[in-house]
Amino acid sequence: MCRTAPRHKLEIVKQLQMAGHIVGVSGDGVNDSPALRKANLGISMNFTASDVSKDAAAMILLDDNFVSIVPGIFEGRLIYENLRKCIRYTLSHIVAETSMLMIYSLLLIPQPLTPIQMLFIDAVAEVGPAISFAGEPAEYDLMAVQSRHEVKAKEPYKRRLERRFAQKKVMPQWLSHMIIKIMCIFHLPGNGESLVDRELTLWVFLQGGVIIALGAWGAYVLALVYYNVPFDNLYQSALTYYMEDSPPLQLTTGRFADAQEQLDILGGVQGSVFQAILIGQWFNLFLQKHRFRQPWGRDMLVNKLTYIGLFTAILTLAVVCYIPPLNSAVFDTQFPPAISLASPFAAGILLVIYEICRRSLLKRGYCGGLPNEAVLRGGYKKIDLSPPADHVPTTIH
Repeated sequence: MCRTAPRHKLEIVKQLQMAGHIVGVSGDGVNDSPALRKANLGISMNFTASDVSKDAAAMILLDDNFVSIVPGIFEGRLIYENLRKCIRYTLSHIVAETSMLMIYSLLLIPQPLTPIQMLFIDAVAEVGPAISFAGEPAEYDLMAVQSRHEVKAKEPYKRRLERRFAQKKVMPQWLSHMIIKIMCIFHLPGNGESLVDRELTLWVFLQGGVIIALGAWGAYVLALVYYNVPFDNLYQSALTYYMEDSPPLQLTTGRFADAQEQLDILGGVQGSVFQAILIGQWFNLFLQKHRFRQPWGRDMLVNKLTYIGLFTAILTLAVVCYIPPLNSAVFDTQFPPAISLASPFAAGILLVIYEICRRSLLKRGYCGGLPNEAVLRGGYKKIDLSPPADHVPTTIH
């Protein structure tokens, strides 16, 4: 838009945005600030630009070189996608923990996890692998995916709800306004415009997270079978048994377990569940390295932070379950039975198979498809966007 009047620049930006385009505008003058602020990406210079244009812009080119725009956008996309991968990984084990807490509270079965064990999963074991996503290299198709629109999904969604309630007229106006406000709070855009959108939420709570939870519950059941705990009196058994002053518990073999043996059984069951959640997350850690492509390739192994995070998770598992006297004195766990390993590994393999099938369907246009038609045609090309050696990085403010 060179040699264009400032008001014409602003009008061009408005018309392009109304047509559904993502607009980037560069400028350095005071009169360019309205267009810079209105555009999806306002770009200003560093040396030649005025202070007003710098304040209005979203990106400032430190070297006043237009070539730096592409590496700057590349870095921004990389940070955004790595954040999504980290959030997707971190939230995946919530279904396992919450389901165990809810079922234990409702049925009063032997407690699958204690609060300190949950705390060590969330605040210790998962921290290293989650932080490792900050060092993930860019996928070669990062710049091939079309641009994300600004997060403005709540305004059209609110207008649609208001029109729907106005047409039905089945409730008072104040009640409909209250319902609309509540629905807008919990509305999630489904087109990848938010860090936590509808697709990510469905995967965490109805797909991958459920598979990890099934692996943990399978380990719980296998541990009970290994210790010959009868299933016919599990309901409300936590009110009577598995305490220091519990009466003898008759096992399926006919033998009676005293109070100390019941505590040992409970510790082995909890160690099995703790171990199963972490093993399921180890599979998930490598699955989340790719957004759309199948979960294999050399680039899945180049991030050194992954192995550091994985080592911290393994060390946490060893401390909580396998290193006496910490496991029994601090975390109330015992050595998990070997048979309980079958469930989390089976769930991890199932998770990999499910992701392969799901991404194959996405590539063929099912389940919403991928965010670019070039993916459906297999038209991605490897793009070398590495900045030159003397490049000064851009800054976003």
